[in-house]
Amino acid sequence: MQQHLELDPSRRNKSTEQNQIAKTSKLDDAQSLPLTEAQPPGFTPTLPSYPQTYLLSLISSHDAPSLSSFLLNTLPQLQPQTQAIYSSFDALRSQVSAPALLLLAATHAEASEIFKMLWSALYAPHNPVQTGSPTDASSSSTPNRPDSVALQIPYSCLHHAALKGDISLARAFISCSPTALSRSPPPSLRGSNDGKSQILTALRHGHLDYLDFILSRDVELEHEWPRGRLVRAAVRMEWDDQEMEKRVRWLVGKGARVRGTGALRCVVKDLEGSVRVAEVLLENGADVEGFDENGEQEVDSLLMEAVGVGNGEMVKLLMK
Repeated sequence: MQQHLELDPSRRNKSTEQNQIAKTSKLDDAQSLPLTEAQPPGFTPTLPSYPQTYLLSLISSHDAPSLSSFLLNTLPQLQPQTQAIYSSFDALRSQVSAPALLLLAATHAEASEIFKMLWSALYAPHNPVQTGSPTDASSSSTPNRPDSVALQIPYSCLHHAALKGDISLARAFISCSPTALSRSPPPSLRGSNDGKSQILTALRHGHLDYLDFILSRDVELEHEWPRGRLVRAAVRMEWDDQEMEKRVRWLVGKGARVRGTGALRCVVKDLEGSVRVAEVLLENGADVEGFDENGEQEVDSLLMEAVGVGNGEMVKLLMK
Protein backbone atom coordinates (compact mmCIF):
# COMPACT_ATOMS: atom_id res chain seq x y z
CA MET A 1 0.00 0.00 0.00
CA GLN A 2 1.35 3.41 -0.90
CA GLN A 3 2.07 5.91 1.83
CA HIS A 4 0.94 9.53 1.54
CA LEU A 5 3.18 12.53 2.13
CA GLU A 6 2.52 14.21 5.48
CA LEU A 7 3.42 17.80 6.24
CA ASP A 8 3.68 16.86 9.90
CA PRO A 9 6.56 14.37 10.07
CA SER A 10 6.25 14.12 13.86
CA ARG A 11 3.55 11.52 13.27
CA ARG A 12 6.04 9.23 11.56
CA ASN A 13 7.71 6.46 13.49
CA LYS A 14 11.07 7.93 14.53
CA SER A 15 13.07 4.75 14.17
CA THR A 16 11.70 4.18 10.67
CA GLU A 17 12.67 7.72 9.70
CA GLN A 18 16.19 7.25 11.04
CA ASN A 19 16.59 4.05 9.05
CA GLN A 20 15.50 5.87 5.89
CA ILE A 21 17.99 8.64 6.50
CA ALA A 22 20.80 6.13 6.93
CA LYS A 23 20.14 4.44 3.59
CA THR A 24 21.68 7.15 1.43
CA SER A 25 23.30 4.53 -0.79
CA LYS A 26 19.93 2.97 -1.64
CA LEU A 27 17.89 6.01 -2.68
CA ASP A 28 16.66 4.30 -5.82
CA ASP A 29 15.00 1.63 -3.67
CA ALA A 30 13.24 4.12 -1.37
CA GLN A 31 9.48 3.95 -1.41
CA SER A 32 7.97 6.67 -3.56
CA LEU A 33 4.86 8.77 -3.07
CA PRO A 34 2.98 9.60 -6.29
CA LEU A 35 1.75 13.10 -7.09
CA THR A 36 -1.97 13.23 -7.80
CA GLU A 37 -2.36 16.73 -9.27
CA ALA A 38 -1.69 17.89 -12.81
CA GLN A 39 1.93 18.52 -13.74
CA PRO A 40 3.53 20.53 -16.54
CA PRO A 41 3.73 18.63 -19.86
CA GLY A 42 6.35 15.90 -19.78
CA PHE A 43 6.84 16.07 -16.00
CA THR A 44 5.72 13.01 -14.02
CA PRO A 45 8.08 12.52 -11.04
CA THR A 46 7.27 10.92 -7.71
CA LEU A 47 8.08 12.22 -4.26
CA PRO A 48 10.72 10.10 -2.52
CA SER A 49 10.04 9.27 1.12
CA TYR A 50 13.73 10.06 1.56
CA PRO A 51 14.92 12.78 1.47
CA GLN A 52 11.49 14.49 1.48
CA THR A 53 10.40 13.24 4.90
CA TYR A 54 13.77 14.16 6.38
CA LEU A 55 13.65 17.66 4.88
CA LEU A 56 10.13 18.21 6.17
CA SER A 57 11.24 17.19 9.66
CA LEU A 58 14.07 19.74 9.54
CA ILE A 59 11.65 22.47 8.46
CA SER A 60 9.04 21.66 11.12
CA SER A 61 11.74 21.76 13.81
CA HIS A 62 13.26 24.97 12.41
CA ASP A 63 16.62 23.21 12.07
CA ALA A 64 18.17 25.69 9.64
CA PRO A 65 21.82 24.55 10.08
CA SER A 66 21.04 20.93 9.18
CA LEU A 67 18.85 21.99 6.29
CA SER A 68 21.58 24.26 4.94
CA SER A 69 24.12 21.46 5.22
CA PHE A 70 21.86 19.08 3.31
CA LEU A 71 21.17 21.54 0.49
CA LEU A 72 24.84 22.49 0.08
CA ASN A 73 26.58 19.19 0.72
CA THR A 74 24.25 16.19 0.55
CA LEU A 75 21.84 17.02 -2.27
CA PRO A 76 24.61 17.34 -4.92
CA GLN A 77 25.78 13.81 -4.03
CA LEU A 78 22.41 12.09 -4.47
CA GLN A 79 21.42 10.04 -7.50
CA PRO A 80 20.76 12.24 -10.60
CA GLN A 81 17.09 11.27 -10.76
CA THR A 82 16.63 12.30 -7.13
CA GLN A 83 18.45 15.57 -7.69
CA ALA A 84 16.17 16.29 -10.65
CA ILE A 85 13.10 16.11 -8.41
CA TYR A 86 14.50 19.08 -6.48
CA SER A 87 16.39 21.00 -9.14
CA SER A 88 14.88 20.55 -12.62
CA PHE A 89 13.01 23.53 -14.02
CA ASP A 90 9.87 21.48 -14.67
CA ALA A 91 9.84 20.33 -11.04
CA LEU A 92 10.37 23.83 -9.71
CA ARG A 93 7.61 25.41 -11.76
CA SER A 94 5.05 22.88 -10.50
CA GLN A 95 2.83 24.00 -7.63
CA VAL A 96 2.65 20.49 -6.12
CA SER A 97 6.18 19.18 -6.53
CA ALA A 98 8.63 18.19 -3.78
CA PRO A 99 10.32 21.63 -3.59
CA ALA A 100 6.92 23.41 -3.67
CA LEU A 101 5.79 21.33 -0.70
CA LEU A 102 8.97 22.28 1.14
CA LEU A 103 8.18 25.95 0.61
CA LEU A 104 4.62 25.39 1.83
CA ALA A 105 5.92 23.56 4.90
CA ALA A 106 8.20 26.50 5.70
CA THR A 107 5.23 28.83 5.32
CA HIS A 108 3.07 26.79 7.69
CA ALA A 109 5.97 26.64 10.15
CA GLU A 110 6.19 30.46 9.98
CA ALA A 111 9.86 29.98 9.15
CA SER A 112 10.62 32.96 6.93
CA GLU A 113 14.40 32.49 7.03
CA ILE A 114 14.08 28.83 6.06
CA PHE A 115 11.74 29.84 3.24
CA LYS A 116 14.40 32.20 1.90
CA MET A 117 17.06 29.50 2.29
CA LEU A 118 15.01 27.02 0.22
CA TRP A 119 14.29 29.60 -2.44
CA SER A 120 17.93 30.67 -2.66
CA ALA A 121 19.21 27.09 -2.93
CA LEU A 122 16.59 25.55 -5.22
CA TYR A 123 14.77 28.29 -7.14
CA ALA A 124 17.00 31.34 -7.45
CA PRO A 125 19.65 29.63 -9.62
CA HIS A 126 16.98 29.06 -12.29
CA ASN A 127 15.54 32.57 -12.28
CA PRO A 128 16.83 35.52 -14.30
CA VAL A 129 18.31 38.35 -12.25
CA GLN A 130 15.36 40.64 -11.54
CA THR A 131 16.78 44.08 -12.17
CA GLY A 132 13.99 45.27 -14.41
CA SER A 133 15.98 45.04 -17.62
CA PRO A 134 14.13 43.34 -20.52
CA THR A 135 17.32 41.47 -21.34
CA ASP A 136 17.61 39.85 -17.92
CA ALA A 137 15.55 36.77 -18.79
CA SER A 138 17.50 35.96 -21.92
CA SER A 139 20.78 36.16 -20.02
CA SER A 140 19.97 33.06 -17.94
CA SER A 141 21.94 29.94 -18.78
CA THR A 142 19.55 27.48 -17.13
CA PRO A 143 19.06 24.55 -19.52
CA ASN A 144 15.57 23.59 -20.73
CA ARG A 145 14.06 26.79 -19.37
CA PRO A 146 12.03 28.91 -21.83
CA ASP A 147 13.35 32.45 -22.16
CA SER A 148 11.64 35.04 -19.97
CA VAL A 149 9.87 32.40 -17.84
CA ALA A 150 10.47 33.12 -14.16
CA LEU A 151 9.69 30.70 -11.38
CA GLN A 152 6.98 31.82 -8.98
CA ILE A 153 6.27 31.26 -5.32
CA PRO A 154 3.43 28.71 -5.00
CA TYR A 155 0.19 30.63 -4.53
CA SER A 156 -0.73 28.41 -1.57
CA CYS A 157 2.17 30.01 0.31
CA LEU A 158 0.98 33.54 -0.49
CA HIS A 159 -2.57 32.69 0.52
CA HIS A 160 -1.50 31.16 3.83
CA ALA A 161 0.58 34.19 4.78
CA ALA A 162 -2.41 36.46 4.07
CA LEU A 163 -4.65 34.12 6.06
CA LYS A 164 -2.37 34.42 9.08
CA GLY A 165 -1.37 38.06 8.52
CA ASP A 166 2.29 37.06 8.73
CA ILE A 167 4.32 40.12 7.78
CA SER A 168 7.67 38.35 8.25
CA LEU A 169 6.67 35.86 5.56
CA ALA A 170 5.52 38.71 3.33
CA ARG A 171 8.98 40.25 3.67
CA ALA A 172 10.54 36.91 2.72
CA PHE A 173 8.29 36.64 -0.33
CA ILE A 174 9.32 40.08 -1.55
CA SER A 175 13.01 39.31 -1.10
CA CYS A 176 12.58 36.14 -3.19
CA SER A 177 10.14 37.46 -5.80
CA PRO A 178 9.51 41.24 -5.77
CA THR A 179 6.07 40.99 -7.46
CA ALA A 180 4.75 38.09 -5.36
CA LEU A 181 2.35 40.14 -3.24
CA SER A 182 0.56 41.51 -6.30
CA ARG A 183 -0.17 38.05 -7.72
CA SER A 184 -3.78 37.08 -8.35
CA PRO A 185 -5.02 33.62 -7.41
CA PRO A 186 -5.13 31.05 -10.21
CA PRO A 187 -8.66 30.21 -11.44
CA SER A 188 -10.19 27.11 -9.92
CA LEU A 189 -11.79 24.33 -11.93
CA ARG A 190 -15.03 26.32 -11.66
CA GLY A 191 -13.39 29.27 -13.36
CA SER A 192 -13.30 31.50 -10.29
CA ASN A 193 -10.63 32.36 -7.74
CA ASP A 194 -12.89 31.25 -4.85
CA GLY A 195 -12.21 34.44 -2.89
CA LYS A 196 -8.55 33.51 -2.33
CA SER A 197 -7.20 36.91 -3.33
CA GLN A 198 -4.39 37.85 -0.95
CA ILE A 199 -6.07 41.18 -0.16
CA LEU A 200 -9.53 39.69 0.36
CA THR A 201 -8.13 36.87 2.49
CA ALA A 202 -6.31 39.27 4.80
CA LEU A 203 -9.35 41.57 4.91
CA ARG A 204 -11.72 38.72 5.78
CA HIS A 205 -9.58 37.79 8.77
CA GLY A 206 -9.05 41.36 9.95
CA HIS A 207 -5.32 41.63 9.20
CA LEU A 208 -5.35 45.33 8.36
CA ASP A 209 -1.72 45.71 9.47
CA TYR A 210 -0.76 43.04 6.92
CA LEU A 211 -2.69 44.94 4.25
CA ASP A 212 -1.00 48.19 5.23
CA PHE A 213 2.35 46.45 4.81
CA ILE A 214 1.72 45.03 1.35
CA LEU A 215 0.20 48.31 0.14
CA SER A 216 3.36 50.06 1.34
CA ARG A 217 5.28 47.78 -1.04
CA ASP A 218 3.63 49.26 -4.14
CA VAL A 219 0.86 46.68 -4.40
CA GLU A 220 -2.21 48.32 -5.94
CA LEU A 221 -5.32 47.82 -3.83
CA GLU A 222 -7.56 47.31 -6.87
CA HIS A 223 -5.11 45.37 -9.03
CA GLU A 224 -7.74 42.65 -9.60
CA TRP A 225 -10.44 45.03 -10.83
CA PRO A 226 -12.97 44.32 -12.29
CA ARG A 227 -12.81 40.61 -11.43
CA GLY A 228 -12.34 41.52 -7.79
CA ARG A 229 -14.55 44.29 -6.39
CA LEU A 230 -13.25 44.75 -2.88
CA VAL A 231 -16.00 46.88 -1.36
CA ARG A 232 -18.72 44.61 -2.72
CA ALA A 233 -16.87 41.57 -1.38
CA ALA A 234 -16.44 43.25 2.00
CA VAL A 235 -20.14 43.95 2.53
CA ARG A 236 -20.96 40.34 1.68
CA MET A 237 -18.73 38.97 4.43
CA GLU A 238 -20.24 37.80 7.72
CA TRP A 239 -19.31 40.53 10.17
CA ASP A 240 -21.31 42.47 12.70
CA ASP A 241 -22.32 45.98 11.67
CA GLN A 242 -19.55 47.70 13.61
CA GLU A 243 -16.80 45.52 12.13
CA MET A 244 -18.20 45.81 8.64
CA GLU A 245 -18.33 49.60 8.89
CA LYS A 246 -14.73 49.64 10.14
CA ARG A 247 -13.44 47.59 7.22
CA VAL A 248 -15.49 49.39 4.59
CA ARG A 249 -14.19 52.71 5.91
CA TRP A 250 -10.66 51.31 5.78
CA LEU A 251 -11.14 50.28 2.16
CA VAL A 252 -12.58 53.58 0.96
CA GLY A 253 -9.92 55.41 2.95
CA LYS A 254 -7.30 53.50 0.94
CA GLY A 255 -8.98 54.45 -2.33
CA ALA A 256 -11.10 51.37 -3.06
CA ARG A 257 -13.79 51.94 -5.66
CA VAL A 258 -17.40 52.21 -4.52
CA ARG A 259 -19.23 53.40 -7.61
CA GLY A 260 -19.99 50.64 -10.07
CA THR A 261 -19.39 47.80 -7.62
CA GLY A 262 -22.98 46.98 -6.68
CA ALA A 263 -21.95 47.09 -3.01
CA LEU A 264 -24.85 49.32 -1.92
CA ARG A 265 -27.42 47.00 -3.48
CA CYS A 266 -25.89 44.07 -1.57
CA VAL A 267 -26.48 45.96 1.68
CA VAL A 268 -29.98 47.11 0.76
CA LYS A 269 -31.17 43.64 -0.29
CA ASP A 270 -30.23 42.22 3.11
CA LEU A 271 -33.09 42.45 5.64
CA GLU A 272 -30.49 43.11 8.32
CA GLY A 273 -28.37 45.34 6.10
CA SER A 274 -26.46 47.97 8.05
CA VAL A 275 -27.78 51.48 7.58
CA ARG A 276 -24.45 52.87 8.80
CA VAL A 277 -22.57 50.94 6.11
CA ALA A 278 -25.09 52.15 3.52
CA GLU A 279 -24.44 55.73 4.66
CA VAL A 280 -20.68 55.23 4.26
CA LEU A 281 -21.20 53.91 0.73
CA LEU A 282 -23.51 56.78 -0.21
CA GLU A 283 -21.00 59.30 1.17
CA ASN A 284 -18.37 57.79 -1.12
CA GLY A 285 -20.26 57.80 -4.39
CA ALA A 286 -22.28 54.58 -4.38
CA ASP A 287 -24.81 54.20 -7.20
CA VAL A 288 -28.36 54.77 -5.98
CA GLU A 289 -29.62 53.25 -9.22
CA GLY A 290 -28.26 51.14 -12.00
CA PHE A 291 -26.11 48.23 -10.73
CA ASP A 292 -26.89 44.91 -9.07
CA GLU A 293 -24.67 43.09 -6.58
CA ASN A 294 -22.54 41.78 -9.46
CA GLY A 295 -21.95 45.24 -10.92
CA GLU A 296 -24.36 44.59 -13.82
CA GLN A 297 -27.25 46.76 -15.01
CA GLU A 298 -30.31 46.43 -12.78
CA VAL A 299 -33.89 47.56 -13.41
CA ASP A 300 -35.38 47.65 -9.91
CA SER A 301 -34.52 50.71 -7.85
CA LEU A 302 -32.73 50.39 -4.54
CA LEU A 303 -35.73 51.95 -2.81
CA MET A 304 -37.96 49.21 -4.15
CA GLU A 305 -35.42 46.62 -3.01
CA ALA A 306 -35.48 48.04 0.53
CA VAL A 307 -39.29 48.09 0.54
CA GLY A 308 -39.35 44.53 -0.75
CA VAL A 309 -37.22 43.13 2.09
CA GLY A 310 -39.02 45.24 4.69
CA ASN A 311 -36.05 47.23 5.96
CA GLY A 312 -37.75 50.39 7.19
CA GLU A 313 -34.59 52.18 8.30
CA MET A 314 -33.02 51.63 4.91
CA VAL A 315 -36.14 52.94 3.18
CA LYS A 316 -35.90 56.15 5.24
CA LEU A 317 -32.24 56.55 4.33
CA LEU A 318 -32.85 56.14 0.61
CA MET A 319 -35.76 58.57 0.63
CA LYS A 320 -33.63 61.41 1.99
